[in-house]
Amino acid sequence: MKTHKSAGTCEVCNGILKRFTFINGNELEYCEKCSEVRDKEFLDEQIKREEAAKRMYLYDNIPSMYSNEDFGPPEENEMKNRSVLIYGEFGTGKTFRAYGIAKNLYYTEVIRSFKVERAFRMMMNIKNSFKNDNYEKIFKSYTATGLLVIDEWGKNTGTEFEESVLFEIVNTRYENLRETIIIINAKDKVELARLMRPDVLDRFRGGLIEINGKSRR
Repeated sequence: MKTHKSAGTCEVCNGILKRFTFINGNELEYCEKCSEVRDKEFLDEQIKREEAAKRMYLYDNIPSMYSNEDFGPPEENEMKNRSVLIYGEFGTGKTFRAYGIAKNLYYTEVIRSFKVERAFRMMMNIKNSFKNDNYEKIFKSYTATGLLVIDEWGKNTGTEFEESVLFEIVNTRYENLRETIIIINAKDKVELARLMRPDVLDRFRGGLIEINGKSRR
């Protein structure tokens, strides 16, 4: 949620209204003096969503350094193909952009849930699921969520088995029209093609975002 700003005059008590701007851009005017709120149900629902989003960030593996950031709206072309692959060099803001997209998709109700997972941890969970005989449950946890963000692909991943698992997850989500974001450290499209299987890249056709420049760290 953003800062309260002064608005017009209250129709009930002539007090000065406050304007409340939500992170998704919606605005609501209200009077602190007489507690008259236009579209109060809307305000209550938005506040609930704000609180739910905060809990989601804290408990779904999104680092606290990103949880309270106001990322601003995504660029016009982002997520139009339902899946985005963000690539570039280390420290250029790829993860920052991905969390911003996730947060905005949640606030605009395009998605109702999302999961953020580092690629290494995801693969370890998949491998351990065979030992624990719960592969289907773990696999579904990555394919059923509204948006899946896979961070740091290619850093500690890339075996034939891991690439096959990634394809199955991405393709299952693709077939069910679910949004997926993959973040990969690749300085250009040549390196990207080396680190990512062609059939996986094909699922992100039209959804490639390159972020390069100075490190933000």
